[in-house]
Amino acid sequence: QAQLEIYNFIKALMPDVLLNDRKQIGLEIDIYIPSVKVGIEFNGLYWHCVLNKSSEYHQDKTNRCNKLGIKLLHVFDDEWREKRSIVESVIKHRLGITDRKINARQCKIIELTSNERKSFFEKNHLDGDVPAPIAIGLKLGDEIVSAISLRNPFHKKHSDSIEIARFASVINTRVRGGLSKLLAAAKRKVATLGKKKIMTYVDTRLGSGTSYVSAGFKSVKHTTMRWWWTDFEKRYNRFKFRANKEENKTEADVAREIGVVKIWGCSNLLLEADI
Repeated sequence: QAQLEIYNFIKALMPDVLLNDRKQIGLEIDIYIPSVKVGIEFNGLYWHCVLNKSSEYHQDKTNRCNKLGIKLLHVFDDEWREKRSIVESVIKHRLGITDRKINARQCKIIELTSNERKSFFEKNHLDGDVPAPIAIGLKLGDEIVSAISLRNPFHKKHSDSIEIARFASVINTRVRGGLSKLLAAAKRKVATLGKKKIMTYVDTRLGSGTSYVSAGFKSVKHTTMRWWWTDFEKRYNRFKFRANKEENKTEADVAREIGVVKIWGCSNLLLEADI
């Protein structure tokens, strides 16, 4: 039902959309729009978890599409159910359809409070908000239309860098030059912290990082594939359920007791730029 909802949403925008297309990559693409070479995979949490799909399944489909110049977007069941407006905005962006366009030069740079940061990213980013000590926004009138948050990287090998934790524009809006303006402000902000680079990870199930490359970033490497725990109703961060040494329980033991299994996504792309 949810896959049909996405199909009907796209059909109202792009009449040439195809359902369950098998002609492109030798595997079924749930929804395919030939005119723009964009595919949408709908990943039900039960049918796409490790009980039914291999850990490489989503990455393999993405790789096959990439070789043919097809941009494949993966949408998980819980995202469509809980964040439908954001998913619709992401899909329209991939189709080249934008309801509203704003020039960054019209906006002023502001520093966001923790509450403003959290509210903005929860409403406009598929992965929601994460704690970050620095957050910068673009404001047009009384509205925050784009924002970036920065934090120290988790891995010590990146200690000379600052990490972009989140970047997003308000849904159904394209802020032309927004990322470049926010990055310039971010670099000025962190220049006094002794950092040499600014880095970020792009989830390749959603995009390829072209906006960052256009803003001067260089691709460094692809990480291992992302994964989550799922109870078939929603996904949970992979760190939520871990081995319990005190009770002599492995990660698998803990997961089995709670009733969750793994569901895999695609790799992240690591990008870096000098400050």
